[in-house]
Amino acid sequence: MSFQSNVISDGPLKFLKAHKGNKWKLFKNGVITLVGTIFLAASVWVWVEPVAAGDVAMLLIKMTLSFVLLSLGFVVINMLDARENIPVIQLDPIRRRLSVTELGNHGEPLHTTHYLLDELSEITMYDNLLTARDMTGRQVATVAVHDPVVGKAIREALAS
Repeated sequence: MSFQSNVISDGPLKFLKAHKGNKWKLFKNGVITLVGTIFLAASVWVWVEPVAAGDVAMLLIKMTLSFVLLSLGFVVINMLDARENIPVIQLDPIRRRLSVTELGNHGEPLHTTHYLLDELSEITMYDNLLTARDMTGRQVATVAVHDPVVGKAIREALAS
């Protein structure tokens, strides 16, 4: 059956395509994961050697060391590249349509939602922040616009 070979070959190809060949980023994430895992394992490994009965000072030292290593492990693993998945917003003045594309963890598009500009109750550009709301008042999209040329183009598109 060719179905099995398609399933097996799609996994690694999709993984490599999602990372766009950025080997340095993959290496960095692997090292961060390894260091975080080592810290987490060390926080448990501290308790392998038993404490002598009545040795409260050693027990407190082990508890403190275990807590510090556990905290460091969580902090290091939390440092993984967890960028915000800011949606891609496209404003089409000809079709009078706003398109919002949600992105996945590796920047791949998950789904696109289209809104007609006439169906939106509010589209504002205030303090370099583009905000769109639908008829129910639900916030459809919010994105920061730092480029003045892009801001001017958005204002012109909204004015027409």
